[in-house]
Amino acid sequence: MGFEITPHKIVKIIDETPTIKSFRLSNMNGPNANFLAGQFANLSLEHNGEQIRRPFSYTSAPKVHNDYVEFTIKMVNGKFTGPLAAKKEGDIVGLQGPFGRFHIDETVDKPIVFIAGGVGSAPIMSMIRHLLLTKPGHQMVLFYSCKTADEIIYKKELEEIAKRHPSFKLIMTLTQDSNGWHGLNGRIDTKMLKGHLSKFDDKLYYLCGSPEMVEGVIVHLKELGVADTQIQKEEWNA
Repeated sequence: MGFEITPHKIVKIIDETPTIKSFRLSNMNGPNANFLAGQFANLSLEHNGEQIRRPFSYTSAPKVHNDYVEFTIKMVNGKFTGPLAAKKEGDIVGLQGPFGRFHIDETVDKPIVFIAGGVGSAPIMSMIRHLLLTKPGHQMVLFYSCKTADEIIYKKELEEIAKRHPSFKLIMTLTQDSNGWHGLNGRIDTKMLKGHLSKFDDKLYYLCGSPEMVEGVIVHLKELGVADTQIQKEEWNA
């Protein structure tokens, strides 16, 4: 399972930010929901006679959003994202997957701390959506860092989740100044973590972002006594 490339139709394209889009795909041969929250798939395109593919994390919730799968992608006008940007609703892309060891362990009842940077929120969002639907009331905290306010993905949805679910705590911070922003500023560090978490040894930590961001946060977590066995990570390069 997971090695064949299957055709999927683009049923919806969502402009998340000025540089980030979500692509909702419907499998032409039936639902493709056999992935775990946090995993990724390879998307493939035919371009100039060549098949090109790139890995992207699922952002939809498995087995619940079972009539579609969704991927949130930063459009950097690269070899893959350039041709992808030209795709329209109704066009076909290939999907190969799922892959990856970065996913929720649903057998564990410990509180979960998610730490995401930029588009690293993609697999984290799949996990959050999945847990809200399958384990409502599970204690979750999301630390989410972006450069500027207009790069915050899922902002409205995350704020609504925080309002409706007392078990979910949202902490957003910007690393660059942004007009009209009244929230936190600065990188996620020991001081910020201590300001929003009362204990550290009773939780699981899921990190996703750039290698620099992820490795930096791990240093802070270890300073706070978090063990390697409590941390799962996924790194991406734009």
